[in-house]
Amino acid sequence: MAVVGAGPAGLTAAYHLARWGHEVEVLESRPEPGGMLRWAIPEYRLPKDVVRAEIERVAGLGVRIRTGIRVGEDLSWAELQGYDAVLLATGAGRERRLGIPGEDREGVWSGLSFLAAVKEGEAPAVGRRVAVIGGGNTAIDAARSARRLGAEVTVYYRRAPERMRAIPEEVEAARAEGIFFRFHAAPEAISPGRSRPLSVRFRNTRADAERPFGLSPQAEGQPAEFWAEVDAVIVAVGMEPALPEGAPPDLAPDPWGRTGVPGLYVAGDARPGAEGTVAHAVNAGKRAALAIHADLLCEPLDGKTLRVARGPGVSVEAWADPAGPRAGRAQAVPPLRMIQRRYFADAPPARMRRLPPDEAIWGFSEVDRGLPAERAAREARERCFHCGVCTRCDRCLEACPFGAISREGDAYRVDEAKCTLCRLCQVECPRGAITMPRTESCVGCGYCTTWFECPALVRGPDGRARVDEQLCVECGLCVQVCPQGAIRP
Repeated sequence: MAVVGAGPAGLTAAYHLARWGHEVEVLESRPEPGGMLRWAIPEYRLPKDVVRAEIERVAGLGVRIRTGIRVGEDLSWAELQGYDAVLLATGAGRERRLGIPGEDREGVWSGLSFLAAVKEGEAPAVGRRVAVIGGGNTAIDAARSARRLGAEVTVYYRRAPERMRAIPEEVEAARAEGIFFRFHAAPEAISPGRSRPLSVRFRNTRADAERPFGLSPQAEGQPAEFWAEVDAVIVAVGMEPALPEGAPPDLAPDPWGRTGVPGLYVAGDARPGAEGTVAHAVNAGKRAALAIHADLLCEPLDGKTLRVARGPGVSVEAWADPAGPRAGRAQAVPPLRMIQRRYFADAPPARMRRLPPDEAIWGFSEVDRGLPAERAAREARERCFHCGVCTRCDRCLEACPFGAISREGDAYRVDEAKCTLCRLCQVECPRGAITMPRTESCVGCGYCTTWFECPALVRGPDGRARVDEQLCVECGLCVQVCPQGAIRP
């Protein structure tokens, strides 16, 4: 089968398909695989050596990676039809343009071309003052890269700060490195400057709906437009899917990457409306691999069984071994209210080792240095709640007032003849590993009359408790004691 595109989605799909015994050929148009990981994400965030090591793992499974192959030119679309399945994982390599006068002037760079040049050691001379236009991750990466080239950088974004699509931590890191931000600024034209090579005219985009009685910006003491004189402009206002020449139009893939064309799948940022992050691309590649494998075997995909926790992630392990330990498990993560915090000691989180901002801006050394192995292990050991996972702490044994729970080795048994559905085992489980429905009606467990002395509580012949309203003083303690929520104020 063929995977077109060697980015995170394509390589993930190739990795899993090769694990299942398929012959996979990856076709990449660039001279080296990796996609955005290799050509766009700066060295200070993701060193090339790390990407190459991961690609070697994929190739080590027998995946053939052919570079410099452009579908539609070096390989026709008709030739692709000879594969059992074709996955389009070409990413979103087509950058959006501003569509304003002067966009093609010398000194105006697109975000991806600028980042690729910097990563290849061919950084352009951006001068002392740089304007970056955009509010996504590419814009922030370009701004931080230009800062490392010695420039004073300002990011201009046409909306409010909270509308930025960039990762908040990256935005804060950019601020710490001395990068300025100006919001509600939409570029309208780029022309020669007076004191610097370029002058960018911006329009104030504060919506009329945000102003009282539709007042103009001037009425609020703000200019309707302003100019920024700079040495270089970097445009990063979004990207669009870049499908190969000759690909069928309007593919509209489903959540598994299937299209209306038999044997053709789409994954990663090549999908319309893709989230645009590496993590989502990896997930899309995994889902497409599962769909391809299932379709070739003529087997159904049970999305619910493959679900991991509450998110959209799927488990390849659950597919490969339906009877295995993970199949059908971890279908839901218990909410925080089910975690008994009193059993856990407070422990501060580990601090990521980071290069100080005043040191980071002088080069492209990796900023986030990770955690030492010992500290990472301690983080998992001391701070993880292990939500929904039984760690055999025996709290349920201690909590059951009727001795209905017993332990045999690492397994627990519940004697249904003794269990009264009081739910105390669930209430006392530190990690929310026990689930039992709350009926909100009396089940006759007797907990309220056995462990709480109140003359107003009386058990009838059927074992169910009732409240003698003549003796009740409405203290509310029985409401708190009842594990089933059967007593209401």
